[in-house]
Order: sequence, then structure tokens, then C-alpha cells
Amino acid sequence: MSANYCSYPKGWKKIAWITNVCLLVCITLSSGAAFVTRNSNDPVTKYRSPKNALHADNTFKVSAETFDDLNSLSPEERTVVSVVRSCGPSVGYVTSVLPSNQARNTSRTVLNGVPSGFPLGSGSCFIVDTTFAGNATYLATNYHVIEQAYELQTMDESGRRIRNEITGNLTALLPKSNELCEFINTTVLSSLFQQSRATVIPEIYVRVNSATRFQKCRIVGVDPKFDLAVLCLEGNSSSDSFQALKFGSSTDLVVGQGLIAIGNPFGLESTVTTGVVSALGREVTTAPRRRGLVSVPSIPLRNCIQTDCAINPGNSGGPLLNRRGQVVGINSAILSTSGSSAGIGFAVPSDAIQEEIRNIIRQDSRRFSQRGMVTLGVAIVKQSAWSDKNWIAKIAPNSPAAIAGMKPLQINSTSGCIEAGEAIVAIGSKPVSNVPELQKELSRCVPGEQLSITLEDFMTQERRVVYLTL
Repeated sequence: MSANYCSYPKGWKKIAWITNVCLLVCITLSSGAAFVTRNSNDPVTKYRSPKNALHADNTFKVSAETFDDLNSLSPEERTVVSVVRSCGPSVGYVTSVLPSNQARNTSRTVLNGVPSGFPLGSGSCFIVDTTFAGNATYLATNYHVIEQAYELQTMDESGRRIRNEITGNLTALLPKSNELCEFINTTVLSSLFQQSRATVIPEIYVRVNSATRFQKCRIVGVDPKFDLAVLCLEGNSSSDSFQALKFGSSTDLVVGQGLIAIGNPFGLESTVTTGVVSALGREVTTAPRRRGLVSVPSIPLRNCIQTDCAINPGNSGGPLLNRRGQVVGINSAILSTSGSSAGIGFAVPSDAIQEEIRNIIRQDSRRFSQRGMVTLGVAIVKQSAWSDKNWIAKIAPNSPAAIAGMKPLQINSTSGCIEAGEAIVAIGSKPVSNVPELQKELSRCVPGEQLSITLEDFMTQERRVVYLTL
């Protein structure tokens, strides 16, 4: 027996050869799978993929041929595909970066418009409004996605205020000499605050799935208790046409209901996963965050939606959708020992954030009206004992006030007497007799809104109504 131990029949030799080949293939595939999994936990900047693979440009494009293919799908699959195609273009990839000196000085950029520099965080976002302020597009994401950029921007603003206060205090102590003050400002103070002025400001960029490039945006407002941040893309002069997602009621959700998550896990844009509502009303406390050398405890997220949709790093800030294509939550956290999806993800419910998002956007749009009638395009005469009306002192060229034909006060150069002009006495149906009242009424309006304004003539006291668009 022992002499014939290695001796196989011809058929067995062939089987052994095939078995060895299959075993070699399995080992190779398993090694590759382990490599992908391991690298998926690395930073996105280290991920290697074919050109443009991270931006799935054709994911949400629909043609007649592909639409016919839906007939072969089940009703549930057709529902998911329909939601993805209608909502996917409104989901985006958000990233924040601290630009390097080289990027600032030479305007060198990488990744379709994002400056090279130190990455501060990235995640997902989605469009929530496109109607409030002309070409402005508002997006929602998680606060923790842009937290580092927000804190650095806030620190820089505080530093500028302190610098300006110190500058003002120092110059106030100097002799009232224009030449001396100019010398101090251009030499001593500029040297003193040179390092402060050289501070690099974090920048945030968004690439919406339906867009062709990254666009710079600003932080409109944040609410850490809901892990919420609202961003704004302004002056969208490109051919990109954005559409806001609609919110649904998270209160109507039931356990077992189907859900869809769209986001950018590990930087893989336009990734779609499906699942169900696993549980409702969960309270989630994430790990403490590092702020420099200080550990900052996280704020618990209450009444969260638990789902088994695959949620991974990079999905944060993306929408959690019901099968009607309505946003019922913002994906925010996962429970995992490995850092990747373990089938337990959490989303902040839509009913907790809808009103807060509206308030943040509304306050942002009001700032245009609160800066001394900038939106309207008029300057009001400083009120005194002789008048209690909002007399127009100046009108900006091509402004809504100029287009509506409103008339500023005109003073006779010889006599110094007012000979023409109008005052704003009402906004809509609300009388306004002073600047605070006028600002209050204008603060209720938003750019793009049509407005009726009642004017009173200085000479005849006759009134007329003009209609304009802010």
C-alpha cells in the first residue's frame, strides 16, 4: 500500500489537477477580497481606482433603452430604481479642506476644482431648497461632516474681531494725525498681525451628482443637537439644474418598512443601498470627539431611526428615503466594531430637522434685507425731529427700487430746500413710519419675492403703490 500511496489512476490525476487549479483561484480571489476590504477603511485620498470611477457620471442617466429594461424587474425593484433615478441627482459629495500655501499662491487645484491641502472631512449631502435666494442652492448634511472646517472658520472670525478691537484701541490712543495713523496701520500693526492675517481659511466644496464639477459653498448654519448643518451654493451660473428633495414624515414610519440610502461611502459617489426600518425611537451617543488635545463629549441624538441599509463612513449627511422618494431622515451614525457597516445604522428623523432647516434658510435670506435695504436698493435719510417718515436718500442703479421708479429726495443747490422725493410709508399692507419698522417688514421677505410698496410724495403728500421683485 505504501509503495502505491502516490500512485493515482489517470482519472484521479486529472481531478487532482483541476482541484489544485480551483484552490489556487480561490486563494487568489480571497486575497483580493481581503485587500479591497482593508483598503476601504483607508482615507479616500489613498483609494486607487480607474479614472473617474469615484464619480459615477452615468449612474442616474436614463435612456429609452434602459427604461425598457425595467419591464423585466419586479414591482419592488422598479420602485427602487424609480426613486434612485429621481432622487439620486440631488444627492452630493461634500468635502472640506485646509488649502496649502502652494494651492493658495499658485491657484493649483486637484480633483475638479478642490484645492490641494489638508483634508478636514468629507461625506454626503442633499439639496433641500432652490427657491429662497435667486441662484442660491441650499443643502443639508451632518454637522460632524463639516465640524472641523466650521470650528476653524469660527476661530478665524473671532480672531479678526479681536484684531480689529485691538487695532481700534491702539489707534484711538494715538494723536489725531492722519499721516501718523496711516504709518502705524501700514507698518507697526500690519507687522504685529501679519501672522494672524496669514491664517489659512478652510474651504468647503460640494459636487452634486447631477453637476459636472465641484463648487465652493459656505456654511449657512448648524445645529449640533440634531447633527445638522446647512450649506449654500451661491451664484450657480453653470448649466447645472438642481432640484430639491421633498421631505416625508418620519412619524408615519413603521418597523419593517422599506428604505433607500444614497451617499458616498469611502468616497464612492452615487452609492445606493436598501433595507428596512429596523427600529424607531433609538437614542444614539457617538464616541467623544477630539478638539485639539481636548476630548469633547458627543451630544446624544434622540428618537433616531435604526435601519439595516448599509451605512458606511462617507454616507453621513446623505438622505434616507422611503419608497415614495421622500426624505425621512439624514444618515448620521453606525454601530460597528470594525468601523464599517454591520447592519446597524442610525438616521436623524426628518420631523426633527425640517423646521430647523427652514429657520436656518429663512434667517440667511433675511440678512440680505437687514443690511440697510441692500436688497431693495435704497438708503434712508437719518431720521430727526423734522420727520418721522422713511425718506429715500439714495437709490442704487439697476436696483429693484430704481427699476420700479422710486424717487430719492432732491435738494435745490441754490436754496438748499427739498424740491422732490418720496418716502416709504408701507410694505404690503403694513405701515412703516421709521427705519426699524421698515427693516422688520423687509426681513420677512426673501430675494425673488414680489412686493408692493406704498410711497408718499414730499411735495403733494399724495400716495402711490409700486410693485417690484427683490
